[in-house]
Amino acid sequence: MDEQTISTSEESMAPTPAKAKANRKTKAMPKAKKRSKARRVAEGDGNERGRIAKCARQREERAHSPSMSEQTSKSDHESEIGAIELGGGETSAAFPASSGLIDYATWLVQNLTLDEIQRLQDRWPTTYAELCAGMGSGTMALRALQMALCDHGIVVQHECTFVTETCAWKRKALQQLLKGHGTEFFIRTGDLSCDTVAMDQHGTAKARPTCDLIFMGIACVDISSLSSTPKSLRDSDDGASAKSFQELLDYLWALDKTDRPRAIIIECVKSLMHVRKRGLAKPERGVDLVSEKLTEAGYVGRWMALNAKRFLLPASRHRAWGIFLKQGDGSEDMVGNAASRITALQMQQHEQLAAI
Repeated sequence: MDEQTISTSEESMAPTPAKAKANRKTKAMPKAKKRSKARRVAEGDGNERGRIAKCARQREERAHSPSMSEQTSKSDHESEIGAIELGGGETSAAFPASSGLIDYATWLVQNLTLDEIQRLQDRWPTTYAELCAGMGSGTMALRALQMALCDHGIVVQHECTFVTETCAWKRKALQQLLKGHGTEFFIRTGDLSCDTVAMDQHGTAKARPTCDLIFMGIACVDISSLSSTPKSLRDSDDGASAKSFQELLDYLWALDKTDRPRAIIIECVKSLMHVRKRGLAKPERGVDLVSEKLTEAGYVGRWMALNAKRFLLPASRHRAWGIFLKQGDGSEDMVGNAASRITALQMQQHEQLAAI
């Protein structure tokens, strides 16, 4: 073999600069020693032995104890919450068939008493609205409940009269969701209280719309514990969160008292229930401020801190929820009953969701 051939061969075998850099990194980093579970146990890893022993005990306990559904059914029976007969003669299930919206709504309906179903049918909102609507979760929830009630021979009807949403692509998605329902779309909730009329998304003057029920999400950008620029819920001139709530109040005060919604359901991040100090001129608790303002507008309500996973949903999502009813005969009792019913549906411990 001549010298030229040898030189060419050596050049082709030489590593590229990128490969050489990678080789240097590989040599510089010592390989981590990875031990299998069996080896960790054999070498006396107490933590691993403890975990394995705990799993073994749990398997043995499950094998010699009633199933979770049997335990829950027994507990429900004792507390007179579960196993409730419906008009169709069915009984409630211990758990929903899945976390899908329709299955979940069916499970909720199956857990209602006959008296609760009758009251729900009598007070079902014929019209509703979503403010700061997002993706229209209120609409989807009502439709799922409507279908679940229909499966038990209970027919309820409702229409979404109007929606407010600042995000253009979300409004477009909402228009598809509510297509053919005669829903009016507004960009800002503040557009509902412009002088004596409302201005829709196209800037067209409209008669101010009304409804029986409002779903409202207070913007969380200034309230969230993750916010780098926290602002007061009183700061409606500069804060997006305060402005979203103030626009709801402006809409309510623009209506005659008789035209105001019968019920308002409000959702926000859990920080709304905390006393916030960081970045504020003085400490404040958001839920106290919201309750105070809605009381002045003629409502009575209650706040609850809820986590989605406590309702058999596969997500840990802490949120503050407020239920407000127009002041009147029995409204305080109805709010209290609603809160108690929601509490009763919660699971305090759930094996499959414990790790979430």
